[in-house]
Amino acid sequence: MPARPGRRASSARGSRSRNPAYTKRVPRLLALGLAVGVFSALFGVGGGIIAVPLLILVAGFRERQAMATSLAAIGVTALAGTIAYGALGHLDFARGALVGLPAAAGRPTSAPRAKSRCPSAP
Repeated sequence: MPARPGRRASSARGSRSRNPAYTKRVPRLLALGLAVGVFSALFGVGGGIIAVPLLILVAGFRERQAMATSLAAIGVTALAGTIAYGALGHLDFARGALVGLPAAAGRPTSAPRAKSRCPSAP
């Protein structure tokens, strides 16, 4: 797949690990993830409200890249939480689906609005 203008094509996963900028970013992202977890638990809010601004301000991500990265991180933590609560017998999958499926269906309608608010969007 050709790279977009202004972007380098990534030929192999291994090339990232040899890239000094990528190697410098890894510890920063790990610390950012830890801070997001602590503050979201402390304030009782979702991690995205903390992660997106930190990814932009601290890690130098563009807005769309920060939103997508935050969603990926939320997916990982949501899966871990679902497994943990399920193991404890606290998971009501049917009610979770009643909330989650309509929320997922509403996501495509908000994507164009988010794109119009993010000037760095490709």
